[in-house]
Amino acid sequence: MTGMTVETNLIALAATVPMIVPPQRLRADVVGVKSAVARPFEVDDVDWSAGCGSILSSLKNGEFLAGVSRSPLTASVRWTPNPTNLTCQYYAIFYNPDNNRQDTQTGVDDLGVQYPLVPLWFENANPGDPTKFDLHGDTFFPIDFAGRKGFHISSVDSDDLGTIFNLRVYDAIADVIDRQLCIYRLNGTSWELVNQQFLTDVAPFGEGHYNTAFIFHTTGYYAMAYVSTHANDTARHVNISMDFMVRTDAWGFLPIPHLVGVQDNIRALRVNAVSVMLTPHAPFMYEGGQVVGVQLGQNQRWDTVLGSSSPLQTLAKIDNSCMLDLAKGIYGYMRMSDLTTSVYDTPFEIQEDYVVGTTNPLYPAGGWLLIAATAAKIGSEDSIAYPGAACHMTTVHGIEFQTNNTWFDSEMCTMSEDAAKHAYQLIATVPQWHENPLHIREILNSIRAGTKRALAIAPTLLQALSAIVPGFSAVSGLAGVLQGVGRLI
Repeated sequence: MTGMTVETNLIALAATVPMIVPPQRLRADVVGVKSAVARPFEVDDVDWSAGCGSILSSLKNGEFLAGVSRSPLTASVRWTPNPTNLTCQYYAIFYNPDNNRQDTQTGVDDLGVQYPLVPLWFENANPGDPTKFDLHGDTFFPIDFAGRKGFHISSVDSDDLGTIFNLRVYDAIADVIDRQLCIYRLNGTSWELVNQQFLTDVAPFGEGHYNTAFIFHTTGYYAMAYVSTHANDTARHVNISMDFMVRTDAWGFLPIPHLVGVQDNIRALRVNAVSVMLTPHAPFMYEGGQVVGVQLGQNQRWDTVLGSSSPLQTLAKIDNSCMLDLAKGIYGYMRMSDLTTSVYDTPFEIQEDYVVGTTNPLYPAGGWLLIAATAAKIGSEDSIAYPGAACHMTTVHGIEFQTNNTWFDSEMCTMSEDAAKHAYQLIATVPQWHENPLHIREILNSIRAGTKRALAIAPTLLQALSAIVPGFSAVSGLAGVLQGVGRLI
């Protein structure tokens, strides 16, 4: 077995089963660049068995939709039921260049200039509090599109449950004529103004202090701008704070796990592998329903699959989709056609150890890997439930990053260009979607030029998998894996 074949197989395995095969360093555009690798993963309960509390028009009871991407700041999106209508609150974090604090925004209020309210991110006001709705985890990032930064709002047509956006303007000048907050909604490929409010129409809560709130009744992407058009205005500073509260079922957006907290150690990163697995753990008597997986193209938004029919039915009509029984779960990996789809990105702009900007495209490179499911229901009328919808969702991102921190093991990539090309050709032949009990064996069987090295590490990999995936048995799965690997050598 040639050295290039060993190298090729490891690259292909790392891209198709990143859960158990460590990330591989890929060839960089600039030869001689050192990089470190990591494999952050997350296992979450995505139990929608109780149905939904306040039903959004985009999903019905018993339905579920989630997706993963290669975007570091919006690595996954998932439908998050809130059956008891708990409240979550997220505070905007801004960069204040005057005192290097990430708290409030200091904007220069110039003649005729619109100031987008662009937070670096939003932080959970009550992280880990079981009495609160943990929608976006600890951190939520805005997206970049068409010259504005916006964020996704989930809401319903109800003043009691709608998402509320709060804005406070502190130490504003006494003359606030023609100063207003504008709210834009993304309509197709452009932002349209949907609401505006002058500060003069807002009751102040102290000299120069103003507070205003908007209730969102339509789900979608929104952006904000603080606008001044006063004819006699001169440059001034205005301190602004903002937050939003959600009290309904909603779409949750999560970055790569644990990325926030180490971001000042990362000069650039790229995502070389992504996988998602939905694992049901409901009792056998409640099994039922279907699950479908598909990879959307580069220019398709994840929410384009929401419409009059269920997400499962919509995804099932897309080419290269795969439908399976929910009882057996589903595993899929993101397919990349060549090395050009894995390039270094700089999601954080760092100055003097402070994050001063973020980049988070609405259309992530490589598109979205989506899974949709429907669970069988039991009961009738007011007592309907979906017990078969109790699942775990496991997401894995194989990342490579550049850093100056010596705590991370940075090395040069030794991969040959030919091995990389052959690996990506091989990946294109590996089936993308699998039933959970079979996915490792099937993928290994697809990579037919396997090596004794793969056989040697298989037991260790399976034990690692059993440690991070609830319900997975390394012992029962090992025989099938070894049988599959045995055919490769």
